[in-house]
Amino acid sequence: MGHPSLDGYFKYYKQENRIYALANFEHLDFEKMTAHEAIEKSISKWKFIRYLEDYFGKPIMAGGGKTCALCKKYDCVACPIKVATGETCREMNDSHNEASTMKQALLASDRMIELLNTTLKYYETPPFTKSDLKSGMTVTLRDGDKFLVVLETKIGDALLNTKIFDFLDNYSENMINVDFPHLDIVKVEQSLNSSLLSSDTEVLFEGNG
Repeated sequence: MGHPSLDGYFKYYKQENRIYALANFEHLDFEKMTAHEAIEKSISKWKFIRYLEDYFGKPIMAGGGKTCALCKKYDCVACPIKVATGETCREMNDSHNEASTMKQALLASDRMIELLNTTLKYYETPPFTKSDLKSGMTVTLRDGDKFLVVLETKIGDALLNTKIFDFLDNYSENMINVDFPHLDIVKVEQSLNSSLLSSDTEVLFEGNG
């Protein structure tokens, strides 16, 4: 039968009274794959699952990380879905697999496609990254603490406040702290006048869940 597996990577099989999605990623190089390509693969997967659910009239076992191009390329913290929406595909996949009715399964599939399309749009617009930080900007961490960005100091690029400091080397390009999630940068602001303490600021970035 025909199906919308746009690139031919997805198939299915039946076992007893269940239907399982399969993925053949054998020839894909996930290290070289771009975020955009991985997101499109995941959209293709969920459109395929949505089609099967309409065709068979029953929930489909989605396969979790085994059938997810994003899971093959990223861990959960760095996953583009997490970066763009604050949600995780693991939670959505679990919600789909635990669906006991067709209505629940279809809602979960549609929600996953919606999240992936939002993520794709986010990555089509170049996001604000660590490389865009400039001295004088202020950042807010997930735990609420605020820091001043100070670049090219004698000890390196840093985040400073009146109590402590941290090195920007401890952050990935998408401003996720490599060791402590509560220190992820969730907001970046630029003062609109010469005073660094001014409340008159422009928000340059707000994200990371």
